[in-house]
This record gives sequence, structure tokens and C-alpha cells, in this order.
Amino acid sequence: RRVPALGGEVYAYMKGLEESHGPPRLDVEGARVRPDWLYDFLQAPTTLRPWVKLRMPTFHLSEEETTTLVRYFAAAGRVSYPFVRPEEETQAYAHERERERPGYYETARLAVTGEEFQCVKCHAVAGLSEGPGREWPLDLAIVRRKLRPEWLRRWLRNPWDIVPGAAMPEFDWGANHPTFMDGDTDAQVRAIADWLMRYETQRER
Repeated sequence: RRVPALGGEVYAYMKGLEESHGPPRLDVEGARVRPDWLYDFLQAPTTLRPWVKLRMPTFHLSEEETTTLVRYFAAAGRVSYPFVRPEEETQAYAHERERERPGYYETARLAVTGEEFQCVKCHAVAGLSEGPGREWPLDLAIVRRKLRPEWLRRWLRNPWDIVPGAAMPEFDWGANHPTFMDGDTDAQVRAIADWLMRYETQRER
């Protein structure tokens, strides 16, 4: 049966939980995830965060109902629908980044998988790192299929601004990493996001 808005009967079970241990915020879900990924998830929910006890049920939605929900979430998130392929995934964009800074994507890969930001201490990266175990955050190879690039950059820059108490740490961007993108915070965030958005393409090389 329907659960009232603003938590309804579920709210009592969520009080006191850190936000990172509860369900995602639905008011920003459309701005966070790609509509094609969301459509598939609503049709057949999968476990994304093993440490969260609450689970998304299967509602057996019709294709029309699922599409309506996806469009609603996009409208609520104030993002365009239908989804347009991000510029960051195009070959022209990749060529321009490499022209401006040769080795751009390789430098970003090393920052993710090496000692610079040590992302693989928590995350698996299919084909590069197995991560510490199944109880840890999602495989970074999934990011391209799941997330919108503009939201990913916001999340990388300061995850606690989006989800207070998030398991994701706040990184000391900028001058603390002077050899990575010349210590420029915006360039550092964009480079890592760009590499994640093209991970599968880079992996094929």
C-alpha cells in the first residue's frame, strides 16, 4: 500500500540514522542518475550499498509507469529529459583534453588508483582493482553508466555538502596535491570525473 510523503510510516525506523545509511534522497535522484540507468533499476532493483539494511522492493511496474517515474524524477531534479549524451563522453572532448594536456586521462587514472587520492582503498575498479571487499562502495567502473557528470563533479568536490555524514571522505583538493593538475582544484575534480566518465573506453586501449 502507498506510503505517505515525507517518510510516512518508514520515518520512525530511519530516525537517528546517518543519511549515508538510509535510502537516497528522492528529491535529487533525477539530478544524480541517468534516466536509462534509473529505468532499469526501477524495473529490476539490485543491491547497491550492502551496508544499508533497507532494501528497494520490486514493484512490478509497467513500462509506461516506469517511464512516468523517470520523467518525474528528472523534472524534480530540474534536469533535461530525454537525456542527452554528455560532451565528456565524446571523442572530440577527449581529443581536446589530450591536446591541451598530453597524458590527461592517464594522469587522472594514476590519481584514482595510486597514492594521490587512494580511491581504491574503498572502491573496486573493474579490471584495475578488486577493492577491499563486497561491503564497500560501488565499483567505480559503474559510474559512467549510472551518474550524470555534472552531479559527479559536485559529489567529488564535497560529498558532505550533499549527504552529511557520507562514507565518502572530503578530499583536500588543490595545493595539497601540487603535481596533479598543477594544484588547481577545479582541474583536479574535472580530470577525475572525466576519467570515470570514459573509464570503459580507456580500458579498451
